[in-house]
Amino acid sequence: MAVHPNVLSPQGRMPVKQKKHAAVPNKGKGKENVPVTPWKEHNAWVEESQETPWEWKYLNDFSSSKVPPLFSKDGSYFFSLAGVSIKIFSVASGQVVSELILPSGEKASTQSSRFTAAVINPHNFFQLITSTLDGRLLIWDFLNATLLRQIDIGQPLHFLCVHEKFKDSVVAAASLVNKKAGGDTDAVVLRISLKTTATGKSSEVRAIGKTRFPSGLAFSFDGSWIVTSAGHTVYVAKSSALDAGFVKYVSPERLTCLAMHPSEDYFATGDEKGNVRIWYCLNSKAAGSKGVEQRSQTTSLHWHAHAVSALAFTPNGAYLLSGGEEAVLVIWQIHSGKKEFVPRVGSAISTISICNGPSSEEYLLGLNDGTFSFVSSSTFRLTRSFSQIKIDSDIVDAESSSSKPAALPLAFHPKSASIILPSSHPQSLQIYSPASSTLLSELEVSPSNRVSKRDDKPVEHSHVKHVALSSCGAWMATLDARNGEAGYPPEIFLKVWEWNEKLAEWTLHSRIDQPHGTSQVVSVSFSPQSAVNPLYLSSCSENGSLKIWRLKSKPRASVWSPHASLDFPTSHLRSLNWSSDGTIFSLTFESRVVLYDSSSVTILNTISCSSIKNAVSSHFIGSRYLLIAGKTSLLLWDLILQTSSWMHSSELAISYIVPHPAADTFAVFHEDASKDKPSTTVQVFGVGSACAQMTQTIPLILRTTVWFGSASADGRRTYNLVALTDNSKVVVLGNDPDVSQSKPSSMSLGFASQKPSLFQDIFGPPLEAGPSVIAEPSSQSGSRASDNSDAFPHPAYLTPSLSSMFTPIVKGFLRVREEPSGKAVQKEKDEDSDEEMEDDPTGVFPSSRTSTTQLAFPADQLIQFFKKQSACKPSVPLRFWVVTDVDF
Repeated sequence: MAVHPNVLSPQGRMPVKQKKHAAVPNKGKGKENVPVTPWKEHNAWVEESQETPWEWKYLNDFSSSKVPPLFSKDGSYFFSLAGVSIKIFSVASGQVVSELILPSGEKASTQSSRFTAAVINPHNFFQLITSTLDGRLLIWDFLNATLLRQIDIGQPLHFLCVHEKFKDSVVAAASLVNKKAGGDTDAVVLRISLKTTATGKSSEVRAIGKTRFPSGLAFSFDGSWIVTSAGHTVYVAKSSALDAGFVKYVSPERLTCLAMHPSEDYFATGDEKGNVRIWYCLNSKAAGSKGVEQRSQTTSLHWHAHAVSALAFTPNGAYLLSGGEEAVLVIWQIHSGKKEFVPRVGSAISTISICNGPSSEEYLLGLNDGTFSFVSSSTFRLTRSFSQIKIDSDIVDAESSSSKPAALPLAFHPKSASIILPSSHPQSLQIYSPASSTLLSELEVSPSNRVSKRDDKPVEHSHVKHVALSSCGAWMATLDARNGEAGYPPEIFLKVWEWNEKLAEWTLHSRIDQPHGTSQVVSVSFSPQSAVNPLYLSSCSENGSLKIWRLKSKPRASVWSPHASLDFPTSHLRSLNWSSDGTIFSLTFESRVVLYDSSSVTILNTISCSSIKNAVSSHFIGSRYLLIAGKTSLLLWDLILQTSSWMHSSELAISYIVPHPAADTFAVFHEDASKDKPSTTVQVFGVGSACAQMTQTIPLILRTTVWFGSASADGRRTYNLVALTDNSKVVVLGNDPDVSQSKPSSMSLGFASQKPSLFQDIFGPPLEAGPSVIAEPSSQSGSRASDNSDAFPHPAYLTPSLSSMFTPIVKGFLRVREEPSGKAVQKEKDEDSDEEMEDDPTGVFPSSRTSTTQLAFPADQLIQFFKKQSACKPSVPLRFWVVTDVDF
């Protein structure tokens, strides 16, 4: 039974489960004196939004796929595995023209399911065979983006290979489900029949042999051999004698990739030491040596200093392509051993594919940061690159594994409607437009060398720790730091960037070296900008120092000058936050919050936090309230009445708080990093009650969350956020109706939008189906003459014959002319005579005409006149008259 491919999976778009919550009793000393005010008077939230579950959607794919992209038969499209989807790209434009979504499995699995391999059916070039981590084989019609069949194998599948010699069967590498303790095997290679039984299972699943966890699986060019690379061993089996099992050939280094020659009986492997070996072990003598480890004649090619991650032979078999961490494509000439290079491709090479396009042959490089780059086979130059969001998972993992994981740099730029987030390299930021799904640019904050030698100490790169944007979007502050070597202090730079409207890019304006000495900076922020108050930039360090800079405008250029510097006891200063108008800022300490005047930097008030132990941060909510947050407690302080409004205690640890920019509400994020079901719980509070108005659970760990877009007056009831997860994903979440309903606005991301099929990209979108309407004869004026858009609502093969349709259709287009009478007829004839007299520049017709129904000269003169006019180009345009009731 065919399953629609657009069924949403748990890993993609998903409405977030909304929990029913009970009222949480207030705790602490201020419980009895808390005034109870109806929250609807202070809060823009309404009951309707409480019933709307939050939705979330990935803006970027999973980490770069290790499966090389596949090309269609004509080379116009290529298929790329992206977690729970397979994206079909156009080779010419790089746009995603269609998408195959992985449907959810019938059995619940502890592992998240995703695509692991894909091959094109050699007997039907419009079918794609895919495997999944939950043990399913799925057969797709990728033209219409429909799932034709799925076969449940019951074991996680990792690699697939097919050959036209074996119809209706595939060879797959699967994980062992019940591996014995102390066993030395991790996978099994299976031959699986695509024919199914009545229960939907495969009619035959045949085990070929057990292996280590594989790094490659392929058929030889003629289908005589099946080769698997795993660990330090190459496994070879003869396809005509599968009962004999595998013959093992030992490699001195751990193998990382495999490539088969397109026309000869040998193959190539790459290992973790950077060696490329060509193996000559495919012969008939090896078929009977089951289980015996042997050595084979090989040819070694060495250039790479790091592990070889990708190999591919050219279609003519004369060249071998290799790539790895060095970001260099190496083209080996097999017979001579000579090599050519394509350096600086942009990032480490993950996959290599060959594109036989309609015009020329090209090499497609899949880079670690998710970029696809095409290299010309004739010039060995990069011709074009297609990039979306580029994030290296190693950067996020390194931050997550630290003892005190810091917030990842993330900001929204309103002027360009783009998101600023970490790039594939820790010293860079990328600027991404969600509305157009394009990567606008990449900003290299701290230039440095990106590749190191294998045997040397790895290069210590600068990391962009913080990024902050002013409310108007004209200024951006970044802080990058690098740990110093022995005897040298760490390098810390606070850089201020100015937005260039004409070039639509960021330019470096100022640089402050070591803003807090050798102490690490914990926060960087701008004050809200207004026409009355100046713009401030603040930074806090872990040793308790605070520095503020002020923007001063001068005739030629603006200057950031020091405004204030305060020092506090070490580790007592927790955070700094600005009020909505920028006139006040709050400093949060362990047991108190101090309010300062921003212009004079004098203390306005001190709020004791005795009821909250270990205060962490404070936030201005609207223009009247100050929220003080501890590890598990919240205290709302009324700045006008100088008293606490309410206090709330939570069983979950508070990770961070995101205030609503236009309403008196805020969202509290609680992380649950359990291994079984990691999730983030979001509670929305108003200023009128200590009870959460809404509780949402999102099955992701959200490391950093910021507002996405501007909050207008009509958006006071919605939350529209963008977040970075702990596994390198960018997520848009919230309950914005414009986003969920995919309205054509500049900020609409379309949670419910679906990609068209490949068939529609080739032949165009289908005609909109509508009711069959045949025009009836009518004598009414203007019955159908003005509207003929729905004359042919159906395709031609679904409509009746033309002979039966011609008369009613023509009558529907034409209109019966009304017969004029009386004075109107005479007036019309007089006007026609006058117009004809004036518009006759040729002088052929006589100066007076008695009637439009009579000819002033014989018909043969009229014929001769038109013959002469058609023989030569007339100097004046021809004009025709309609003559009625004339008998020639």
